[in-house]
Amino acid sequence: MFVGYTLSRISFIDISAANATSDSNVSFSIKSNSNISGSIKAGQTIHKMVKAGNYEVTLSQNETSYISTVSVSGFFSSTTVSGKLVPEKARTFIGDNPGPCVQLISNVLISYSCSGTLDEVVIHVPATATQPTYTLKNPSSGSYLDRDLDGFVQTNEGAFVLAKSGYNNPVHTMYGMNSELLITSQTPLPDLDSNTIYSVKPLDKGFSVFNSPVTQIYTYSSVHAKPQIVKIPESTNKTLKLSSFDLSSNKGVFDYSYDNEDNKNTSSQQSKSQLVITKESINYYISSDKNYTSAIFCGSHSICTADSNSMDSYDISDIEHPIKTATLHDVLDIKSSDSGVLAIEKDGVINFNPETNIGSVEFSTGNLAYNGLAKDQTGYILSLSGLNNKRFALLVNQTSPNIDSIDKKVYELQKVSEISSISVYRQYVYISPNYGDPVFNNQTGYFDIDPKLKNTVKNKIAAALIDGGIDTSKYKIIFTN
Repeated sequence: MFVGYTLSRISFIDISAANATSDSNVSFSIKSNSNISGSIKAGQTIHKMVKAGNYEVTLSQNETSYISTVSVSGFFSSTTVSGKLVPEKARTFIGDNPGPCVQLISNVLISYSCSGTLDEVVIHVPATATQPTYTLKNPSSGSYLDRDLDGFVQTNEGAFVLAKSGYNNPVHTMYGMNSELLITSQTPLPDLDSNTIYSVKPLDKGFSVFNSPVTQIYTYSSVHAKPQIVKIPESTNKTLKLSSFDLSSNKGVFDYSYDNEDNKNTSSQQSKSQLVITKESINYYISSDKNYTSAIFCGSHSICTADSNSMDSYDISDIEHPIKTATLHDVLDIKSSDSGVLAIEKDGVINFNPETNIGSVEFSTGNLAYNGLAKDQTGYILSLSGLNNKRFALLVNQTSPNIDSIDKKVYELQKVSEISSISVYRQYVYISPNYGDPVFNNQTGYFDIDPKLKNTVKNKIAAALIDGGIDTSKYKIIFTN
């Protein structure tokens, strides 16, 4: 009987890449509780035996990829995954040494520590043909600079910063801002508690404001609109705490979970999370044995959740009977996307559509270290670290394919011994050559660099640019000395 049960759970997944090129093999992985990996040639189909269950299948070749989640039922059934490989997305350098929180205003990067005061915000001044990018502390003047900063937000009306204004009778105020951090407007929000620190994030055409831990949520259709107060639903499990929420149109999702300390004392039989979905003032519940840390809407009828190492998606088209539809593994965090959800892994960013269960890698980190991600109107801003932990920001354009992998090429250039440092901003590539220590020049009586050595070093750098595939018709190479 045991043998019959074991045989009944055997299935197969047939894997192929529909549009693979013949210049290299296609890597594949099959993830569940364990990981099966290997490679196939263009035009080849591989037949892999698996147990009945749910799997994440990934195909990748030369910075193109295809990701799908499949369910296999056993009884020697076969499931076919024939993926169309999709290129990664275009990326552009937009600033060096960004702070942990970032925002684009009129295509100029600003960054800050996520708290503090307005005078601590810095501008990442765009590079020009004569000046590399650099950071400039808020150049504005005025008493508003020492205001407590709640956060920046981009709405249909423009870029705003929410900060507390006034001393005797402080009021949270929305300041319109331009890329030079000059105030263009100010609108008090008197409904907010002056003694509370808030956060702000975009919502439809307006924005939402909330405190932490979340006990107050206000939604604004515009800066000048009267706010709507969101009624926060309660979990049926009183031991759980609200850890995140998301709003969309007439719906809300509220993630209740154990905090880390509570989770130590939680038995494996207890639900560790409960999602409360609100629609037209009615609450619906999803319980899970995972300790979800965030939950967001990720489609017209889907919710995505993340715990410490995976993402789950739920179909809520029948909101009274939600269905878990997919699981992605090794996920660190999730963010909303116009086409579904951004699943952030150590190795890159996946754009996944939970309503088709198909996605692809939009950005692979390679040897770069991931620091953070912030949504922008055309894509998202990635904060990364390269060699020697040098931090920089990339703008990923989700509407255009990657054609030159400039981030990977710059990383390899940094290894060239003749290069001391590189600063890239959009089309400008500033290179500081490494000439070594100056030597005494008997003719001039000064310590300087031998002109022949300069030419030799620059020639080696020029050769490295060619070998590295840097398109000098697209990028302007500028030597700093």
